[in-house]
Amino acid sequence: MTVPPAAVARGLTYHQVGWTAAGWWPPGYRWTNRRGVVGHGEHAFERLGTAIAHWEILSGAGLSVDADDDVARPGAQVRSTVSAATLLGADAVARVPVFLRGLLCAGLTAPCRVVWVAPATVVSPLAGRTPVATSGFGYGTLPGHPERGEEAFLAHLYDDGDVEFEVRAFSRPATAVFTLGAPIGRRLQRFITDRYVDAARAVVTAERDQTVAGRSRR
Repeated sequence: MTVPPAAVARGLTYHQVGWTAAGWWPPGYRWTNRRGVVGHGEHAFERLGTAIAHWEILSGAGLSVDADDDVARPGAQVRSTVSAATLLGADAVARVPVFLRGLLCAGLTAPCRVVWVAPATVVSPLAGRTPVATSGFGYGTLPGHPERGEEAFLAHLYDDGDVEFEVRAFSRPATAVFTLGAPIGRRLQRFITDRYVDAARAVVTAERDQTVAGRSRR
């Protein structure tokens, strides 16, 4: 595992920088790993890798994205904003403590910094098979994020042509306020993670459909 430069790690709200590349998570943190085959072939792999690098998975999942760089590279910072009330619905929000409802309805802003990028960083496979190529990045939380931890978005290409999208993350609430709202936070994280996978699949499907349409016009 490549250790990020000190300048990249400075100011993050956790200490285990880069651990998602190895599939590790520290004690006291919740581990999340979601993966799914979203396409087939080198072209699909390249398109998914491009979408990940250009923040398209975040925006495709319904998050508002404000990044200081068009491409995810070490040191790049991105702020994503999501309204839990919009995503989860009024019934779910009604079950959280009153003092959290306004925050959830207004939207949660999650500032992060990219701490590693594949393939420059060696990514350890977590499944039973080893990919022949991997691209993607991992980013860590900055002050103001409702959680502490790190999350990674990866595209894997296997020797049979399968293209897999993977999300890895370890996290815990950043403050006592968000600890009280942890149940809704976990539900929101699961929901957004599902949306990430849907966004990855949509990117690959749209590219495939455009390719097929182009061939049919020839």
